Amino acid sequence: MILVRYVGLKNSETDCVAGTGVTWIGKGDVQPVPDKAWAKLSMHPDVWELAEGQPAPAASDLGAVSAGKAAALDAREAALNEREQALNAREADLVAREAALQGKGPDDDKVPDSEGGETDADADLYNMNTEALRKYATDNALAPNGTPLKGSALRQAISAARKAKA
Repeated sequence: MILVRYVGLKNSETDCVAGTGVTWIGKGDVQPVPDKAWAKLSMHPDVWELAEGQPAPAASDLGAVSAGKAAALDAREAALNEREQALNAREADLVAREAALQGKGPDDDKVPDSEGGETDADADLYNMNTEALRKYATDNALAPNGTPLKGSALRQAISAARKAKA
């Protein structure tokens, strides 16, 4: 056990940081806490300080808290990674549902070649949305004239302009 002095501004303070439940009554009050609790309490020097004459807890005592904190952080990171994977799967599902609601199949936006198949040269167009396609067409002087196009019609116009330039 070590002695910790409360230096905060409240009339009383109960430790909810290190989970000891110790209560200090007023600024300057000194209470004993377990050595391991100091690692967390010391992160708030505007609230707690070691009482005068108290040696800092041994590094081995603080290491146990740090190891526990690291394990908790690892578990939290693993949970966040699982959540990210679930959200990515949900996003893919929503994209598929949106396409189904719009009456599109998975290949409806693909650009056919002259025999009705896909061209490798146009593969980069498949992953672009309409805004990206318009920017690509403008940047590469492939902008179709006339009515603004979108989706598969814009991809086909870009593909045709590429072939005409080649």
